[in-house]
Amino acid sequence: MKKSLLLGSKLLLMALLLAACSTKAPSTSPSSTTTEEVTQQQFEAGNGTFSVNLKGDWEAVDYLPGFDLEISSLDQTREIQLNQYAKVDLFLTVAEMAEKNFIAADGITVLSETSPLETSIAGKKGYLKKVILESEGEYCHHILFTYEDQDFYKEISFGYWQDEKPEEFSKKAEEEGEVFITQLVESWKSQTASKDYQLTQQVSLPQTNMTLTILENWLPDSAAPASSDALYYVSKEESQAFWVSFISTNGNPVDLHQLALESSSIFSADTKIEESTVGAHSGYLLQYTSKLNDMFQLQNQVYLFEINGYLLTFHFSFFPSEYEQFKPSMEAIIQSLK
Repeated sequence: MKKSLLLGSKLLLMALLLAACSTKAPSTSPSSTTTEEVTQQQFEAGNGTFSVNLKGDWEAVDYLPGFDLEISSLDQTREIQLNQYAKVDLFLTVAEMAEKNFIAADGITVLSETSPLETSIAGKKGYLKKVILESEGEYCHHILFTYEDQDFYKEISFGYWQDEKPEEFSKKAEEEGEVFITQLVESWKSQTASKDYQLTQQVSLPQTNMTLTILENWLPDSAAPASSDALYYVSKEESQAFWVSFISTNGNPVDLHQLALESSSIFSADTKIEESTVGAHSGYLLQYTSKLNDMFQLQNQVYLFEINGYLLTFHFSFFPSEYEQFKPSMEAIIQSLK
């Protein structure tokens, strides 16, 4: 297949605490249903969050970083890339998303680029952008459509290849792009991808004689500062981060409420504080959001408890869209303390 010319917006996750693009599993093989005129194929995103249908001869492309799903024509002259974002994970408008949804890959020359134009396709309002790119003497016309659909922002990129240097944007690319983007918008079905958070990894809290059971796919965070009274982890997919600190009280009383107030002023001016009970442990929960980069935001849950003569701080960072599925696992991690 020809080299993909775009890097999806999700590569902008490369920043701060979760510094990496989202990891995608290989796309599933398409299933086909034959009509009298043309074959219609269904393609599912590797992360299981949506599916789309296309008419014609297409094939799913193996995992490429930055895209939830990539599809290529069998003759490799057309390429389609798709991404879906939960709006709650971003702090941008759809217009701002449209400005940011194009990044040329290394070795690619941008010959021309239009500003996003507000338009509607298949009843969905969004923004259309046209880009002409050159790579090793070959040229690609990309049409990018970014739109809002209920709880999501969705991105569709249609690429059309040609060998001759274009004087202007290809009329054929525009005509085909409109046809295929319309099919994708009309057939796009969002779905909930269930996540199985397995708590199987037991870790020791140094010098405390205490242990904690955390998610099996969490790894020590190599970018975290060295500390004798804290452990730092990040998920293998780098969609969650976790740290726990354990400081001896030396038998002195601890005013958890005052500590929560002082901590909230450090975390964020909008930090919410509430009393919290998790299993047999009572303390305080601090909740706030923070920016991951110039697109994405993180939700932070910070639990403060005094347990076994130690001040315990459990800090979880994750995308807000994961909260409902992730909450039971957060509480289970705290309850696993022995």
